[in-house]
Amino acid sequence: MTRFHKTIGNLAVALVLVGLTTGAHGYTGGGVMNDRVAGIQFSGRVICTRCTVAEARKAPLDKWDNHLYRITRGQEQAVIEIEWISNPWRWNQLVTTPHLQLRGVDSLFEQLTAVASRGKKVEVSGMLSSTQTLDMRTVTILE
Repeated sequence: MTRFHKTIGNLAVALVLVGLTTGAHGYTGGGVMNDRVAGIQFSGRVICTRCTVAEARKAPLDKWDNHLYRITRGQEQAVIEIEWISNPWRWNQLVTTPHLQLRGVDSLFEQLTAVASRGKKVEVSGMLSSTQTLDMRTVTILE
């Protein structure tokens, strides 16, 4: 009988430890996520580089008037009109202003903000944090 109680006691302790150490979050939106970070993809069009959102609103490429985001990296900036987001619910939780700070390999930001990319559809993927910082993984020019 003592062996049985000892086994049940060990099992109970193991279950409590598993319950305390797993920080699992329920999520089915594609990508890794926790309270402060989410894997995200978005597509849109680069409206202008070295410009403000106010200036971009005057550009003929701005159709929606409310999907414009200022993207910055260091002292550089551009405005992108976002047309699609892989997980808009999570995006809205993490992005509370129309500004996104980008980090990553120099060539990704350069590709995104190149004059040749202006007005073209682009797709960006990376890890988005609650500080509205996107660690870019890929940038693809679609058109």
